Amino acid sequence: MDLKIYGIPSCFHCQDAKKKLKEKGIEFEELDAIDNLDYLTSIGQYSLPVIIKGDKVITLNDALNQTNEK
Repeated sequence: MDLKIYGIPSCFHCQDAKKKLKEKGIEFEELDAIDNLDYLTSIGQYSLPVIIKGDKVITLNDALNQTNEK
């Protein structure tokens, strides 16, 4: 799976992003931001959600406009 979303359960924006991706049928891997805090800060990401496709951080809009490639 090429799309990853880092978040935490209490984050409204994280839950909203996952809901929108699911509604569009876009597959993604959910990862806990707390468990991956060192990685996220090492790539300069300090707010949630963090959406990564391949090795690039992308916006929710970019993720929603992608095709669901496997």
